[in-house]
Amino acid sequence: MAGLSLGIRLLRRGENVTIYEAGTSVGGLCVNWRRGDYDFNGCLHWVLGARAGSSFHDMWRDVCDIDSLKFIDFDERVDIEVPDEDGGVWHFHLYNDVDRLQDYLLALSPADARAIRRWMDAVRTVSRFLPDLPPYPRSSSRVRRALHYASLWRMWPMLPLMARWGSLSTFSFAETLKGPRLREAVRRLYMNETAMTVVIFGQAYMATRVAAYPIGGSRALSDLLLRTFLSLGGHVEFGARVEKIRVDRGRAVGLELADGRVTSSDAVCSCADWRWTVGHALGGRFLSKAARSLLSVDKTSIFYSYCRVHIGVASRLDAIPHFLRIDESGVLPDGTPFSQIEVEVNSFDPLLAAEGKTTLTVNFTTREGQWWINLRNSSREAYKAAKNDVARTAMAALTRKFPGSFSESIVEVVDVTSPATYHRFTSNHLGSSQGWSPMKNIMRRPPLSSTLPGLRGFALAGHWLEAGGGLPIALISALRAERAIISDL
Repeated sequence: MAGLSLGIRLLRRGENVTIYEAGTSVGGLCVNWRRGDYDFNGCLHWVLGARAGSSFHDMWRDVCDIDSLKFIDFDERVDIEVPDEDGGVWHFHLYNDVDRLQDYLLALSPADARAIRRWMDAVRTVSRFLPDLPPYPRSSSRVRRALHYASLWRMWPMLPLMARWGSLSTFSFAETLKGPRLREAVRRLYMNETAMTVVIFGQAYMATRVAAYPIGGSRALSDLLLRTFLSLGGHVEFGARVEKIRVDRGRAVGLELADGRVTSSDAVCSCADWRWTVGHALGGRFLSKAARSLLSVDKTSIFYSYCRVHIGVASRLDAIPHFLRIDESGVLPDGTPFSQIEVEVNSFDPLLAAEGKTTLTVNFTTREGQWWINLRNSSREAYKAAKNDVARTAMAALTRKFPGSFSESIVEVVDVTSPATYHRFTSNHLGSSQGWSPMKNIMRRPPLSSTLPGLRGFALAGHWLEAGGGLPIALISALRAERAIISDL
């Protein structure tokens, strides 16, 4: 998605652009794939910048006709099953409307009224400044960009907000709460411990409706970018795996492909995993000392990966919430214990299944990506057995939780993706789904930039340049890479 976004921007500047895509479709992880009557959505829960009211909408409009997509909103973001003190379970509802959520939280835990109001006030504060977050100059004029950045002084209320919440995670914030039910619910806001700034910003985007789900899922957005790219004269070569970035006298001058072909160009941008780019395609050169230190960081600094069980069923499953986390304990084949699983029910999207049918996905998170990669490389049979084991775990959990709605008798298609799948399609380190983890500090950038020291005619883009990853970073990084390339041509 970073490559398509960058390519579109360069085409509009009059440049000739070719994208070399190792796979058979565009989008990277932002893809759908077809299995019989079912179209499985591989990525998108929502698009940040779906509507006017945030700077991301302006950025999308500079790339494609984002307003041509049909978006839908949800009153409730997620339904979370939480164990209670008596051994039973209850359901926590994370509503998107801030006032409704505040009233719900106050009724749930009156003793935490002060903390709840501070939390919701933080969401309201962020919501006020969404048109300028992240600071995005809407003009190509240097003078206007300078004036834009100078005007950001008015965002000073964000400073105490970041000071208060910047060091807190869902786990550490939960420990400050008095109500046991609210405490446990906050711990479960995400599948893993997550920075509270991520929670707050996400709530602000949802509350203002500037983030929404596109009908058609990942395919809707990736196809829109592809159509735009091709309509402007861009060219895509599929199945074109890059082996090396050619460098001559300190300048990137083209590519060497796995099939033996050699290309020439005035500039090269890599939207691939940065480790693969600098370690393999560039042979370990052009890294700063600070960036080189990232080669040995532990796996907790990398965003986790997923085992995802995609299921096509001959039923609408309308009685099950569209997005929920259920209390379920077990151990994945790679040794990762879990106490929750995440379930997505896509009955709201008519483009993902034939009439009367729907797709659902069960998510398990893991940081043992290398285990899955090694298993696939060493034994396809053992790898298939491990994926089947994950599928059986998911199906058994769904059958227990929803006996009146789900049964294996309505299942028509099952497809499992693992960290090895992520790695096979993207070469992402450890099969990571989003690059650097935002856990320690969402505002701290890795010591990486769009360019590399000592290498001209080259830029990096993609979700490894910022903590948090995902489509927003792909979009921002494309803008930065464009400036780096144009200034060097």
